[in-house]
Amino acid sequence: MLDVLAQLYGEVHPHIATTLRNRAILQKQSGNMAESEALFREALAMHIELQGEDHLEVARSRSLLAEALIQTGQFPEAESLLLAARARFEADGETAWTQRAYEALRTLYRAWGKTPTAILRD
Repeated sequence: MLDVLAQLYGEVHPHIATTLRNRAILQKQSGNMAESEALFREALAMHIELQGEDHLEVARSRSLLAEALIQTGQFPEAESLLLAARARFEADGETAWTQRAYEALRTLYRAWGKTPTAILRD
């Protein structure tokens, strides 16, 4: 699938980044966390390159990567990614993604055994 998209659009394109992110989700669901993390990182880098740091797709990629990092115990990086994503979602009024970021932060802080540094909703 990626080969076909690359032939149509080139190696770096929003459709390629989204496909990478979708493959990362599938790898995460299959329990292949190393491959999932690598694909999420590649998708995030491509979204940043194409759309800039402040784009909603970048925030979505940050949030999804952070969720994977929580599962592998990479808590400080996950927190940083989630806080940035949450701020972007809130600025745009993205209520579903904002709620998802809050839920991921709750999960993170429980797993980390850390008192939340971010203000969390009940």
